[in-house]
Amino acid sequence: MKTGRCIFLVVLLMAGILLLPSFAQAFWGFGGDASRERSGLDFDSGYDRNTETTLRGKVVAIEQGEGSDPVMIMVRQGREEFQVVAAPAWYWSDGGISLKPGDELVVTGSKAQGKDGKIYLISRIISNLSDRENVTLRDESGKPGWHGGTRMRHGTAGGQRRMGGGGRRR
Repeated sequence: MKTGRCIFLVVLLMAGILLLPSFAQAFWGFGGDASRERSGLDFDSGYDRNTETTLRGKVVAIEQGEGSDPVMIMVRQGREEFQVVAAPAWYWSDGGISLKPGDELVVTGSKAQGKDGKIYLISRIISNLSDRENVTLRDESGKPGWHGGTRMRHGTAGGQRRMGGGGRRR
């Protein structure tokens, strides 16, 4: 009996150890950039259509990030501040819209609270009302354009523009 219990406990512990990395990856997200570590959110595949909302506010600050780190836009709506997660820096630099502090934005995205206590909006569409330009970063299901299959789409008051190969405007 004691040998059977020991074997059962060993198997149970091993199963728990094998499952641990998958739970950690789902919670902490992919990669190791600082903003993901602080928030504990998965910005690439953590988009939840059930929490989609629209935010209108003014740009307070922009953190460009590098490589696969996300571009973060601090937006103030009334007295609340939101961290808007745009796209990986490499993707944003290929075709993101120009932003500066004071610009008025309308952002549609998935709202989530990070483990750091901040409210994040993982953006799907960002519209800069100050220069009437917008960009679509994710499709309607929340799949990011940088995962392939969709290209970043731009729009202006004059209509839609699509990004060409390599992310350059046509």
